Amino acid sequence: MAGGLGVPGGVVVVHAVEGGIVESVVEDRGLYDAVREYARLAMEKWDVRRSDFLVLRDRRRLSPDEVDVRSVAGMEGVEVGRDGYVYVTVFLVSYDNSFIEGEGGRVEDYVDRAVYIIAPNVGEDFRDFLEVEAAEITAPRSPPKGVREA
Repeated sequence: MAGGLGVPGGVVVVHAVEGGIVESVVEDRGLYDAVREYARLAMEKWDVRRSDFLVLRDRRRLSPDEVDVRSVAGMEGVEVGRDGYVYVTVFLVSYDNSFIEGEGGRVEDYVDRAVYIIAPNVGEDFRDFLEVEAAEITAPRSPPKGVREA
């Protein structure tokens, strides 16, 4: 597997379910191909009667102190800004989620129970960050009294 721990290259894929990391791998492939494949895999696990299916794209801004700019420049999904910061495209595929309703059916919160996070592998620290983020996103939460899951 090219782009091993600590060495930028390929993509990192983190799969989290209910606060636990099920899988965290680095694959030697393109970002957009990986997103499509893991979205298909997640769709097979998706219960259409119970949950929404979401693919969200976001960006994380990393300082030159956090990542070796020369080693990540030109990677798919990575942009080095004129400001010297590195902008990394991150995809979240959520296939087990729900809204939390409050009084009068008003949406109070949104809960992800199972997600894939896919991003360019810009280094081990960023991978660690994504693992923490995935665990926090999917961590079980108790709804406040009088609030129910929809």
